[in-house]
Amino acid sequence: MTHREIVEAAVRGERPPRIPVAVWRHFPGDDQRADKLAQAHIAFYRAFDVDLLKITPASGYYGDDWGLRAGYKANREGVRTYSDRPIKKPTDWERLRRLDVSQGVYGREAQDPEELHAGLQVIAEVTADFVRAVMAAGADGVFFSTQMATTDLLTREEYEEFGRPYDLQVLEAVSTGLAFLHIHGVHIMFDLFTDYPVHVINWHSRETPPKIAEARAEVTTCLACGIDAWNTLAKGQPDAVAREVRDAIAQTQGRGHIVTTGCVMPIDTPEANIQAAIAAAREA
Repeated sequence: MTHREIVEAAVRGERPPRIPVAVWRHFPGDDQRADKLAQAHIAFYRAFDVDLLKITPASGYYGDDWGLRAGYKANREGVRTYSDRPIKKPTDWERLRRLDVSQGVYGREAQDPEELHAGLQVIAEVTADFVRAVMAAGADGVFFSTQMATTDLLTREEYEEFGRPYDLQVLEAVSTGLAFLHIHGVHIMFDLFTDYPVHVINWHSRETPPKIAEARAEVTTCLACGIDAWNTLAKGQPDAVAREVRDAIAQTQGRGHIVTTGCVMPIDTPEANIQAAIAAAREA
């Protein structure tokens, strides 16, 4: 079976002949130019032969054309440091303009909910335009990340009002492509996403509930999970990485499962550990 066929089988809830596996990272410096970023991803794919290649642009790229200012300061995650943000006061939400997603690079919560909703609607519409553009350009799907669905940042009621409606607008634009949902952080509101129109759910399964087996019992959606990126993968030995992969597969019986990290792995992750994760998944 090809990489695509193996992933598609997992998305259907099946256990393919070998369990699909994918890891991803940032490429600081290379992510400032489209051609360099593309080359970095191609080189990564050729080096590790992952089953699914997740494209990772510069962190916060979507805010640049609205005035976000950011630069790279050395860090293991490979993300940018934000130096200036376009939203400084509540009325700034109303100043957000519709962007042409074929041009350019393509917070703070407002005190007035109406101002925040107005700004979020613009962001959702522009993001949906961007999704339609990348799908038309030939992308197989979209990696949709929500970083606010944690009780460390919002209440459930706040996310249901200020997150869910705009999430769904964007996901609707995915149309026939693969919708890959990432729920970022700890203390996440996993159950709020069980009815989202997505094909794959990814979260930090080794750092926050639900456990893998619990998630498997709660949803039939394909799960992308299993590896602790910052501890086991980045700091452990290859045999520890392999054990963690085998444990994850045991919790799903390998059905509807893509072995992945919970988010990006550190840019200094040992190559031997990456190879160990891939080998363990394919040998399961």
